[in-house]
Amino acid sequence: MSSTKKNITIKVDESLKHEAEDILDDMGLNMTTLFTMTLKRVVHDRQLPFTPSAQPAPLDEVTKRAVIESYAKEIGLIPDDDITMTPEEFRKRYTDNVRD
Repeated sequence: MSSTKKNITIKVDESLKHEAEDILDDMGLNMTTLFTMTLKRVVHDRQLPFTPSAQPAPLDEVTKRAVIESYAKEIGLIPDDDITMTPEEFRKRYTDNVRD
């Protein structure tokens, strides 16, 4: 491997960069060291040092409620045009006795 150093320029969100720099600093590292370590690992292992995934992110409470409400409408538990129910009313009526 050549000992000549080359610059690599990348563009990332400014807040992401600062947050990563703070964390790396806590570890005693900097961006150059991180990318050098990552590239060395890629070359050595001939693969990424992590597994990319298209796993869905966990649903937040609002989304969970929307999914439950949509399913309840789909199977006829509540009318499809019932938009007057608040999330709290819906939860009490349809999910209080449901366990995770």
